[in-house]
Amino acid sequence: MPSRRIGTIRITRTIKVRREVRVSTTVRAIPSPVQISQTPSHRLKYSNPLWSVRQAADAYGEQLGVSPDEKPADVFVCHAAEDKAGVAGPLARALRRHELEVWYDEFTLAIGDSIPGRIDEGLRLCRIGVVILSPAFFARSGWRRLEFDALVARHADGNLPVLPVWHEVGQDEVAAYSPILASKLARKTSELTIDEIAAEIAEVARK
Repeated sequence: MPSRRIGTIRITRTIKVRREVRVSTTVRAIPSPVQISQTPSHRLKYSNPLWSVRQAADAYGEQLGVSPDEKPADVFVCHAAEDKAGVAGPLARALRRHELEVWYDEFTLAIGDSIPGRIDEGLRLCRIGVVILSPAFFARSGWRRLEFDALVARHADGNLPVLPVWHEVGQDEVAAYSPILASKLARKTSELTIDEIAAEIAEVARK
């Protein structure tokens, strides 16, 4: 039989050509702060650890929206009057040597000041609270109890680090007075010098 051409089937193939593209990348090292700081003022800023303390204090003041007359203190020292000579005074002076702004009655209060008003201002604006726990502190209430309660309230709200310093007291005495502070790591005057305790507080202030 003669063959008949019924139809033509066209098959089309699509061929994909893969091209290899090479991208050249150059990795550059990020300059360190020492390389960035060319001027003497920049070198001073990066080399001086106290720069971060002042920056933190200024930023804290701006956050609170305080006036220039209400400069926040770095540290508020809560203590019993009986511990001024032995602990509170030396600690406050040692903190000052670290160039911290310290709210301490002998430094802060001036003749004619409203004592409750200045204490309230210091408690409201301070960045760190230091509480010197001692037998004298536990013996009576008065201003120290009001200061302590205000610091603990701010600490409970998460707005304030409270650093306890134990002076001639033990765990049981602290726990009976304040379970919150009894659970916190403290520094003891029986184990460290005042200068060593001040250095640790200053390190916290830098953070």
